[in-house]
Amino acid sequence: MATEPEPPRTLAGKIKDHVGWWLAAVAAIAGVVGLYFAINPPDPPGPTMSEWRIAALSVCSEYGGDGVTKFDRANKSQQRLDDDAQQGKTPDESAVKTTGQQWEEAGNAIADFVGNIRKIKQPPDHAKQINEALDLGDDIATTMASAGRAIHDQGAEGGRRGLDWIDANASLWREKMAKLGLCSGNTTFPSRPSS
Repeated sequence: MATEPEPPRTLAGKIKDHVGWWLAAVAAIAGVVGLYFAINPPDPPGPTMSEWRIAALSVCSEYGGDGVTKFDRANKSQQRLDDDAQQGKTPDESAVKTTGQQWEEAGNAIADFVGNIRKIKQPPDHAKQINEALDLGDDIATTMASAGRAIHDQGAEGGRRGLDWIDANASLWREKMAKLGLCSGNTTFPSRPSS
């Protein structure tokens, strides 16, 4: 007996036969996507500006005072050197070296302060503003430490250019920090009197 040929299949019949195959393919794709997100979950949303500011203010409290104290000490020593120079006195070599060391310590303290604020996860929508302020703080800290080494190694005028640059940029840094709501009161630095 000969087999009868199958009747031609309708479109609905063809679709019905392939539904199982399509469901399996969609399930496989969903499984791969699910596995990807299970292995690589999306980053959690960053902190809010208020949360970041609270963490940064604790850094101001912990590290800012040390930077201010060291800055004030170096600034007073520098002022004594500047006063002696204006009076035509030759600066005492040990006072010059001490002043240079104090500027270097102040720069290092400010670098520690900025570095600890930089460790705090930033709110993505304020990251540019925060990084601009911190970058300027890093530049001030680096310049301050370099000026200190120059004073220590070259004499009272050795770091003058660096200190002048700090004087020219310190108010901008204070403004940027204030816009972030940071370090007001006793942790506002640096600021040197005009000589």
